[in-house]
Amino acid sequence: MFTIITIPKAFQNSHISIIQRNAIKSWTKIIPRPEIILFGDDYGVDTIAAEFGVRHIKEVSKTQLGTPLLSSVFDIAGREASNDIICYVNADILFFPDIVQSIQSVPFDEFLILGQRWDYDQFSLIDFDANFSYNEYFNSVKKNGSLHPPAGSDYFIYKKKSLQSIPEFAVGRAGWDNWFISYFYKKKIAIIDASKSITVIHQNHDYAHVKEAVGNSYRGTESSQNLSFISKNEELFTIIDSTYCIRKGVVKKVIGIKYLFQRIKRHKLVFIFFMLAKKVKKIFFKKKTLKS
Repeated sequence: MFTIITIPKAFQNSHISIIQRNAIKSWTKIIPRPEIILFGDDYGVDTIAAEFGVRHIKEVSKTQLGTPLLSSVFDIAGREASNDIICYVNADILFFPDIVQSIQSVPFDEFLILGQRWDYDQFSLIDFDANFSYNEYFNSVKKNGSLHPPAGSDYFIYKKKSLQSIPEFAVGRAGWDNWFISYFYKKKIAIIDASKSITVIHQNHDYAHVKEAVGNSYRGTESSQNLSFISKNEELFTIIDSTYCIRKGVVKKVIGIKYLFQRIKRHKLVFIFFMLAKKVKKIFFKKKTLKS
């Protein structure tokens, strides 16, 4: 099986409390049930861990503003998780049972599974009882929500041995997810887009919890610090850098213009040549249009 790790926010804001309860509850409904570890000492995390019968690791390193460091969490998870496969996920994300089959379909010894999410306004507790229908709920999400662009990643599934260390990124701030993808890409480990295979629902929220935030955003001093750890190239890595995808339970190499163009961009000389050719073509057609 696999281990889910997450860093919940404080259970003080009523809406944040609701969506985090929904998320954790959805993970407990996965069959077979994964190991779940909640990290951090924010208000109420220990109580929720006890209520749902999941593990809680309180002591993690933090930034000067008190935000947990992902470097500390991933390091501890590498030692403490009972399974070789780890799934880091944000604490506002709902998973469906299809995550198990998707992980089991991967034939590689090392991999990084990621994917797009659906953004949805969820304001009440979800009753995951015997009458709950995942299909009906997801149909409502597709009707009233929206598919998030491939620029953001809310979960990563990987093998313990694949990740040695990461910079001191603050959780929930800019840049670290892009770096994470680039790390696996540079190690030539299979990056698998599971957008069509793993149902991932992000319950929308504001960013009032972010200290020194800029407007209604997670941008601020800690995001700037995160970005200082990475290069401009690493900052551009997204889900489109995937080398494989999962379709109908089968892992296949990705195909399509968007993936091809992304490969081109990863090779600087080829990309420069491509952009020059594009510019020459534009000038040529402009002259031809003027003549006609």
